[in-house]
Amino acid sequence: SGSIEVICGSMFSGKTEELIRRLKRAQFANQVIAIFKELIEKEGITFVMTTHDTKLMGYGDVVYEIQDGEIINTEYHGKGEQLR
Repeated sequence: SGSIEVICGSMFSGKTEELIRRLKRAQFANQVIAIFKELIEKEGITFVMTTHDTKLMGYGDVVYEIQDGEIINTEYHGKGEQLR
């Protein structure tokens, strides 16, 4: 599911600057993910990442959903192997 965020305010309140800041942050995040993916594929490195961003979760081979300290869901994507 998606979401819509509204940036509002009076004239000269920084709406455009906020939008530009968010776009730059998204571009940087995509660059970091690309570097991680390259290291995983070429070097076989494993990364453990924690996030609340569902878009970033989609990059994981194995995604654990944790609530109140307990694993409540496990999803396997791509090359992820089910751990026993």
